[in-house]
Amino acid sequence: MLDSTPQRLGSFYLEDLSIVALAASADQNISPMLPELDEARRARLRSRIKQLGRHNWPSSLYGDPLLRRGYTLRQCCRLIATLMLLDAHLAPSDAIALAQANELSILRAIAPRLETVIVGRSLVSAADLLMVVPLGELVDLVAAEQWRKFQPQAIRLVRRRDLSSLWSADAELQFPGQRLVLDIGLAVSTAWLWMRERRLMTDIAVEALLDEVGAAEKSPGYSGPTAPIFRQR
Repeated sequence: MLDSTPQRLGSFYLEDLSIVALAASADQNISPMLPELDEARRARLRSRIKQLGRHNWPSSLYGDPLLRRGYTLRQCCRLIATLMLLDAHLAPSDAIALAQANELSILRAIAPRLETVIVGRSLVSAADLLMVVPLGELVDLVAAEQWRKFQPQAIRLVRRRDLSSLWSADAELQFPGQRLVLDIGLAVSTAWLWMRERRLMTDIAVEALLDEVGAAEKSPGYSGPTAPIFRQR
């Protein structure tokens, strides 16, 4: 299914978009700036983006014939989520598989943050949904060569106020090892504010994405399983 919005971000901006997202800070509530990176770090980031492109991610011309015109907001979300997983030292193939199998869960974490920044609220709140990857589960399943076949729900969602529950007995997370926590909502909402300030995208793109997420949640299997929200209140 193609994105419903015609707005697209030119590939020329992908590098700067990624820098803004990966360096997102909760203190930047008004005007996200473009962090300065030396050429070596920019080259590494550029290489990662190209590497994902060779894996046809965040999309391919087969999946999106209009890709040469630029990337939709949804595709930007895919890219940012995968780059965050790469930043946590997951292999590209595993990071892409995680992001692809759990796309609806990732969008569920992103959507509320985009809704709040549209109306000018703070970038973070206690009710934010954060992505959680139980690394013990991921390593165990990858080692058993079963991960891609069964596409388990390796990504969970937890509210910021409930982070301490990740290690408690009632966390419903029965795998040992560390938990990788990613604030994908903060990263994407900061990146979108950066795009809006530069008039690269407008609120119409966000509204279209939110409509798409709402419709997808009513269609099981559309973007893979939906992650549970721990201790939802």
